Amino acid sequence: MASLPETISFDRGQRVDPVREEPDALRLIAEADALGIPWRRVLTQEILAEGTLQRFLGPDIAELPLWRALCLIPNSLFHSWRIRNLVDRLSWEASAQGAAAARRELATLFESLTGPRARHLTSETSLAKHYWFAYHRVLELQSVALAAEKVLDEGTLRISRVCELTGCGRRDAEWAAARATSPTRSHALDDAMARARDEGFEIPPAETELAAFSRLRRFVRRHRLLRSQQSTVDSRQSGTRRDRPRNQASRAPASSV
Repeated sequence: MASLPETISFDRGQRVDPVREEPDALRLIAEADALGIPWRRVLTQEILAEGTLQRFLGPDIAELPLWRALCLIPNSLFHSWRIRNLVDRLSWEASAQGAAAARRELATLFESLTGPRARHLTSETSLAKHYWFAYHRVLELQSVALAAEKVLDEGTLRISRVCELTGCGRRDAEWAAARATSPTRSHALDDAMARARDEGFEIPPAETELAAFSRLRRFVRRHRLLRSQQSTVDSRQSGTRRDRPRNQASRAPASSV
């Protein structure tokens, strides 16, 4: 499956001129109707899938590993344009470039959709996934908030500098910059927890935000589901490099005394 370069990036296209936007949208709807494309259902599914992704990952999704998408939207994976583009890219890399990593990713996808792992989705694993992403979202927001406090620039310069230092999205940088100049700001962790809750993460409350975060961290450390998945992917990618020295050592002749 060959792909055009425009179809393998998560970057959103340039915004259409507002004067032309509505007529273009109506023309596309008319063309979809003429072709029999169920555009209402397609758009509804896209909105639900994107809403789930942004609820867990925040509004700015620069990169979406396949294993993470499988955890978040296993039953509506191909409803998301991001996943279709990702699978399209992996297919192109596997077929046109012969990339072994892309082939492993696609094999994992097939196994997850049809193998034993597809039948082990329970409410407990769903809760573990939700708390895992909540925990890492709080850590991300705290890091951005602390970085913004140290930046001496103001306005858009501060926002750009925070993006440069942390690699975060612009919305997170804008939030952190506004917080850094707010006279009512709290501790970075407290504000990060509040921000994560505003984004839809259902973090159990406690007497203090620090206590709530500690409870969340203990839960994540007890439930190693997603961490083990990510470590499996990492071990597959680096397994060849780790195995080679051991194999060479086992073949090496014993040194004479």
